Amino acid sequence: MKAKFDPDGIYDVIDPEGFKVGVIKKGQYFEGDWQVGSVEGDNFIYNGLLAGNIEGLTLTRLDSPDVLETRFLLKLQTGVTV
Repeated sequence: MKAKFDPDGIYDVIDPEGFKVGVIKKGQYFEGDWQVGSVEGDNFIYNGLLAGNIEGLTLTRLDSPDVLETRFLLKLQTGVTV
């Protein structure tokens, strides 16, 4: 069974090279202290625009003009509360 994104969870967003680039906390996406996006259903919104989607624990960004798509791992944080 494929892991499923929980909108109430807290996830580290890990880029293809293994670096943490942000955090999704209860559906809100943060880069550092800045809330710059959100998850709405399976859609990833960045700066108010549709920028990708979530399938399982993979965030696929489709908003880069130079790259067709970029896939990020969503790693569930455990023992953390908001």
